[in-house]
Amino acid sequence: MRLARRTARRWRWWAAPAALLLAVNVARRRRERRLTRRELAVDARTEALLKDLLTPEQYRQMQATGYFVVPSPGRPGRVYHVPRHPGYVRVYEEGQLVELLCAEPEVPLPPGDVAVMHKLMIEGNEEEYLRLANRVSAFYHPDALGW
Repeated sequence: MRLARRTARRWRWWAAPAALLLAVNVARRRRERRLTRRELAVDARTEALLKDLLTPEQYRQMQATGYFVVPSPGRPGRVYHVPRHPGYVRVYEEGQLVELLCAEPEVPLPPGDVAVMHKLMIEGNEEEYLRLANRVSAFYHPDALGW
């Protein structure tokens, strides 16, 4: 009888923390599953937006290379390489990399939405886009050095 009580007491001191850890892990897994479903829905909407707003050629190029080219509406010979995922927008003039641009939205957006934002800002008001974007010298960038 005494042995059974001792075993029961020993069992009690660690059973509660173990049950708590189990409950926390189950809750975390449920939350991760919800986030994954939510992220999949966001990715699907972003992909639909990209298909709607990019030309078929730009969409194919983005799928193949990870970026798409937006020609400058106001400067002949200038093109912008807009990345699909976070990164700098590369500015080329006559095929030569001249600078890198960084413009971020004030609120977090999916990467595809940010790419669409760059495209719409360049096509809609290129001068305002250039005024807002942070400029980074392309001098030391591997593309400028031919690496």
